[in-house]
Amino acid sequence: MSISATSSSYISHDTIDAWMQSKTEEAYSDMRAGMDTSGHRTDAEKALNGIKNQLLQMKTNGKDASEVTDAVNEAIEQFGDEFPDVKEALAGLAETLNGRAKDAHDAAEAPTQIPTTDDQSNTTWTEGPPTHCPKPVYASEKEIDAWTSGITDAVDGLGKDDQLGLLRLNQLNSHINQTEQIASALIDSRNKTMDSIINRIG
Repeated sequence: MSISATSSSYISHDTIDAWMQSKTEEAYSDMRAGMDTSGHRTDAEKALNGIKNQLLQMKTNGKDASEVTDAVNEAIEQFGDEFPDVKEALAGLAETLNGRAKDAHDAAEAPTQIPTTDDQSNTTWTEGPPTHCPKPVYASEKEIDAWTSGITDAVDGLGKDDQLGLLRLNQLNSHINQTEQIASALIDSRNKTMDSIINRIG
Protein backbone atom coordinates (compact mmCIF):
# COMPACT_ATOMS: atom_id res chain seq x y z
CA MET A 1 0.00 0.00 0.00
CA SER A 2 1.29 3.47 -0.86
CA ILE A 3 -0.25 6.84 -0.13
CA SER A 4 0.69 10.42 -0.81
CA ALA A 5 -0.61 13.75 0.38
CA THR A 6 -0.65 17.27 -1.02
CA SER A 7 -2.24 20.44 0.27
CA SER A 8 -5.26 19.84 -1.96
CA SER A 9 -5.86 16.13 -1.29
CA TYR A 10 -7.87 14.46 1.44
CA ILE A 11 -6.74 11.29 3.13
CA SER A 12 -9.14 9.54 5.45
CA HIS A 13 -8.12 8.52 8.94
CA ASP A 14 -8.89 4.89 8.10
CA THR A 15 -6.55 5.01 5.09
CA ILE A 16 -3.70 6.34 7.21
CA ASP A 17 -4.35 3.77 9.94
CA ALA A 18 -4.41 0.90 7.45
CA TRP A 19 -1.18 2.06 5.82
CA MET A 20 0.64 2.50 9.15
CA GLN A 21 -0.61 -0.86 10.45
CA SER A 22 0.62 -2.61 7.30
CA LYS A 23 4.06 -1.06 7.56
CA THR A 24 4.53 -1.50 11.30
CA GLU A 25 3.20 -5.07 11.45
CA GLU A 26 5.72 -6.15 8.84
CA ALA A 27 8.56 -4.40 10.67
CA TYR A 28 7.53 -5.79 14.07
CA SER A 29 7.30 -9.28 12.61
CA ASP A 30 10.83 -8.96 11.26
CA MET A 31 12.01 -7.63 14.62
CA ARG A 32 10.50 -10.55 16.51
CA ALA A 33 12.14 -13.01 14.14
CA GLY A 34 15.45 -11.19 14.44
CA MET A 35 15.28 -11.14 18.23
CA ASP A 36 14.43 -14.85 18.33
CA THR A 37 17.38 -15.64 16.08
CA SER A 38 19.67 -13.48 18.21
CA GLY A 39 18.56 -15.32 21.34
CA HIS A 40 19.10 -18.72 19.73
CA ARG A 41 22.50 -17.60 18.50
CA THR A 42 23.50 -16.60 22.02
CA ASP A 43 22.39 -20.01 23.30
CA ALA A 44 24.43 -21.69 20.56
CA GLU A 45 27.52 -19.70 21.56
CA LYS A 46 27.05 -20.74 25.19
CA ALA A 47 26.72 -24.38 24.17
CA LEU A 48 29.89 -24.23 22.07
CA ASN A 49 31.86 -22.53 24.84
CA GLY A 50 30.63 -25.15 27.30
CA ILE A 51 31.83 -27.95 25.00
CA LYS A 52 35.16 -26.21 24.59
CA ASN A 53 35.61 -26.00 28.37
CA GLN A 54 34.75 -29.68 28.75
CA LEU A 55 37.35 -30.59 26.14
CA LEU A 56 39.98 -28.54 27.92
CA GLN A 57 39.13 -30.32 31.17
CA MET A 58 39.67 -33.63 29.40
CA LYS A 59 43.08 -32.37 28.34
CA THR A 60 44.15 -31.17 31.79
CA ASN A 61 42.74 -33.83 34.11
CA GLY A 62 42.27 -36.84 31.84
CA LYS A 63 38.50 -36.87 32.16
CA ASP A 64 36.66 -39.27 29.88
CA ALA A 65 34.49 -38.09 26.98
CA SER A 66 31.06 -39.27 28.12
CA GLU A 67 29.72 -35.85 29.17
CA VAL A 68 31.17 -33.91 26.27
CA THR A 69 29.81 -36.48 23.81
CA ASP A 70 26.28 -35.92 25.13
CA ALA A 71 26.77 -32.14 24.98
CA VAL A 72 28.02 -32.30 21.38
CA ASN A 73 25.10 -34.42 20.20
CA GLU A 74 22.61 -32.13 21.97
CA ALA A 75 24.15 -28.98 20.46
CA ILE A 76 24.02 -30.39 16.93
CA GLU A 77 20.41 -31.47 17.37
CA GLN A 78 19.35 -28.14 18.88
CA PHE A 79 21.33 -25.65 16.78
CA GLY A 80 22.78 -27.49 13.79
CA ASP A 81 19.97 -26.76 11.34
CA GLU A 82 19.59 -23.09 12.27
CA PHE A 83 23.33 -22.37 12.44
CA PRO A 84 25.39 -24.46 9.98
CA ASP A 85 28.63 -23.24 11.61
CA VAL A 86 27.70 -25.18 14.74
CA LYS A 87 27.20 -28.42 12.83
CA GLU A 88 30.39 -27.88 10.85
CA ALA A 89 32.46 -27.22 13.98
CA LEU A 90 31.12 -30.28 15.82
CA ALA A 91 30.63 -32.81 13.02
CA GLY A 92 34.13 -34.35 13.15
CA LEU A 93 34.13 -34.35 16.94
CA ALA A 94 30.74 -36.05 17.07
CA GLU A 95 31.69 -38.67 14.50
CA THR A 96 34.88 -39.59 16.36
CA LEU A 97 33.45 -39.72 19.89
CA ASN A 98 30.20 -41.42 18.89
CA GLY A 99 32.17 -44.00 16.94
CA ARG A 100 34.43 -44.76 19.89
CA ALA A 101 31.46 -44.91 22.25
CA LYS A 102 29.74 -47.40 19.94
CA ASP A 103 32.85 -49.56 19.74
CA ALA A 104 33.14 -49.56 23.54
CA HIS A 105 29.47 -50.45 23.90
CA ASP A 106 29.68 -53.27 21.36
CA ALA A 107 32.76 -54.67 23.08
CA ALA A 108 31.01 -54.60 26.46
CA GLU A 109 28.04 -56.51 25.05
CA ALA A 110 30.18 -59.16 23.38
CA PRO A 111 31.04 -62.43 25.17
CA THR A 112 34.24 -62.31 27.21
CA GLN A 113 37.08 -64.81 26.87
CA ILE A 114 38.09 -66.48 30.12
CA PRO A 115 41.51 -68.20 30.27
CA THR A 116 41.91 -71.57 31.99
CA THR A 117 45.29 -73.18 32.69
CA ASP A 118 45.63 -76.93 33.21
CA ASP A 119 48.27 -78.89 35.14
CA GLN A 120 50.56 -78.83 32.12
CA SER A 121 50.42 -75.02 31.99
CA ASN A 122 48.37 -75.14 28.85
CA THR A 123 45.95 -72.27 28.51
CA THR A 124 42.54 -72.67 27.00
CA TRP A 125 39.91 -70.03 26.47
CA THR A 126 36.25 -70.38 27.22
CA GLU A 127 33.45 -68.00 26.45
CA GLY A 128 32.08 -65.98 29.35
CA PRO A 129 29.22 -63.50 29.80
CA PRO A 130 29.47 -59.90 28.57
CA THR A 131 30.66 -57.29 31.06
CA HIS A 132 27.92 -54.79 30.12
CA CYS A 133 30.37 -52.08 31.25
CA PRO A 134 31.78 -50.08 28.32
CA LYS A 135 35.31 -48.79 28.76
CA PRO A 136 35.67 -45.01 29.01
CA VAL A 137 36.33 -43.07 25.80
CA TYR A 138 39.22 -40.62 25.65
CA ALA A 139 40.75 -38.21 23.14
CA SER A 140 44.33 -37.24 22.45
CA GLU A 141 45.70 -33.76 23.14
CA LYS A 142 46.19 -33.28 19.40
CA GLU A 143 42.53 -34.07 18.73
CA ILE A 144 41.36 -31.78 21.53
CA ASP A 145 43.51 -28.91 20.23
CA ALA A 146 42.04 -29.28 16.74
CA TRP A 147 38.47 -29.49 18.03
CA THR A 148 38.75 -26.47 20.35
CA SER A 149 40.31 -24.41 17.54
CA GLY A 150 37.35 -25.18 15.28
CA ILE A 151 34.90 -24.31 18.04
CA THR A 152 36.64 -20.98 18.63
CA ASP A 153 36.29 -20.13 14.95
CA ALA A 154 32.60 -21.03 15.04
CA VAL A 155 31.96 -18.85 18.11
CA ASP A 156 33.75 -15.94 16.42
CA GLY A 157 31.58 -16.39 13.34
CA LEU A 158 28.40 -16.43 15.40
CA GLY A 159 29.52 -13.27 17.16
CA LYS A 160 29.96 -11.45 13.86
CA ASP A 161 26.55 -12.64 12.70
CA ASP A 162 25.06 -11.36 15.94
CA GLN A 163 26.53 -7.91 15.34
CA LEU A 164 24.97 -7.84 11.89
CA GLY A 165 21.69 -9.00 13.39
CA LEU A 166 21.71 -6.19 15.94
CA LEU A 167 22.39 -3.70 13.17
CA ARG A 168 19.37 -5.07 11.30
CA LEU A 169 17.21 -4.71 14.42
CA ASN A 170 18.29 -1.08 14.78
CA GLN A 171 17.37 -0.47 11.15
CA LEU A 172 13.93 -2.00 11.68
CA ASN A 173 13.36 0.11 14.77
CA SER A 174 14.33 3.20 12.81
CA HIS A 175 11.93 2.17 10.05
CA ILE A 176 9.08 1.92 12.57
CA ASN A 177 9.87 5.37 13.93
CA GLN A 178 9.94 6.82 10.41
CA THR A 179 6.60 5.19 9.62
CA GLU A 180 5.04 6.74 12.71
CA GLN A 181 6.48 10.15 11.79
CA ILE A 182 5.10 9.90 8.25
CA ALA A 183 1.69 8.88 9.59
CA SER A 184 1.73 11.87 11.94
CA ALA A 185 2.63 14.18 9.06
CA LEU A 186 -0.20 12.73 6.96
CA ILE A 187 -2.68 13.29 9.76
CA ASP A 188 -1.52 16.91 10.06
CA SER A 189 -1.89 17.32 6.30
CA ARG A 190 -5.39 15.86 6.42
CA ASN A 191 -6.39 18.13 9.28
CA LYS A 192 -5.07 21.20 7.47
CA THR A 193 -7.00 20.19 4.36
CA MET A 194 -10.19 19.81 6.39
CA ASP A 195 -9.62 23.19 8.04
CA SER A 196 -9.10 24.79 4.63
CA ILE A 197 -12.31 23.29 3.29
CA ILE A 198 -14.28 24.41 6.32
CA ASN A 199 -12.90 27.94 6.05
CA ARG A 200 -13.87 28.11 2.42
CA ILE A 201 -17.38 26.90 3.18
CA GLY A 202 -17.66 29.38 6.00
